[in-house]
Amino acid sequence: MRWTTDGEFLVLTSQAPLPRPPVFVSQPLDKIPSLPRVLNEQGYHTASIHGFNGAFWHREIAHTALGYDEMLFKDDLDLTDHIGWGWSDKAVLRAAAEKVIASEKPLFLHVITLTNHHPYYYIAKEQGIEPGTIEEEFLRSVGYLDEAIEIFFDKLAEAGMLDDCLIVIYGDHDSAIDEQLEAHLDHTNPRLVTDTVPVVMVGFNRPATRVDVMAGLQDVPVMVLEELGLEAPLTFLGSGWNRWVDLTAHRTEDGRVLMARCCLGRCRSTRPCSLNWPLTIPKNYWNHEGAKDHRDGRRIARGCLDAERTDGFGLRGHRRFCGQISRGNLA
Repeated sequence: MRWTTDGEFLVLTSQAPLPRPPVFVSQPLDKIPSLPRVLNEQGYHTASIHGFNGAFWHREIAHTALGYDEMLFKDDLDLTDHIGWGWSDKAVLRAAAEKVIASEKPLFLHVITLTNHHPYYYIAKEQGIEPGTIEEEFLRSVGYLDEAIEIFFDKLAEAGMLDDCLIVIYGDHDSAIDEQLEAHLDHTNPRLVTDTVPVVMVGFNRPATRVDVMAGLQDVPVMVLEELGLEAPLTFLGSGWNRWVDLTAHRTEDGRVLMARCCLGRCRSTRPCSLNWPLTIPKNYWNHEGAKDHRDGRRIARGCLDAERTDGFGLRGHRRFCGQISRGNLA
């Protein structure tokens, strides 16, 4: 992702943004199915809050086109704590929590924070100290944002509202100084690709876990709608909770390895796009028109099939699977 609005577009529409120009300033968005539009139809009040002006990135126009009932920008917020580009994250997140608490209808609230923005030295200046290196100031700025998020959670908890909320915290793009930052950290996590962002999801009816497989912001709206018991529009490209497949290789009795990778989860079948091991694949699956030999010696087949699914208690029936399965030998 190159732009802040790319992240917003992914989270709101589950669609991949154009590389350039940004879709918020170049495309009509009033016909695109979106998370606010779906929730509006279900009786939710949908709103966005941002501590900067609505003209930047055409946000006011874009958010109106995407179906928000209400948009609150810098001039709409009666706040006093100004840091950097606009109202501070602590002030905005306090106002956001108060809006959640005061709402008489189910509420979808999208808060776009701002203080933790390049060049990252705003907190040092606010504290009256000389800014250090960009890496040091980024970490100081992230620490401030952590405190702001804590305030948001604390206010909801004090009002007894926290358990009634689904909260998703996501990054819109990376810091642009990832490699330099690693030297300042006590612990780093290996990443499959560069330019990764965090996603934290709270309040969902799932056990606490860390997910290290590849995912994307386009998955967020699908997961949110699934948790609410609502159907995602067919244009949403993201994967839902039940569409992640265990990517651990399964060794068969003859030493072969079967590996299944689920599709994006938007299989048009009404049955869940998932499966469990052990898995019996029809023999002719490897020979159908879409199968081909991979350069590493695996036989790869893509497409949909009805796969026999079994477990330790015997046959459990068939499951529609849409995606990719490879057959080969473990190195």
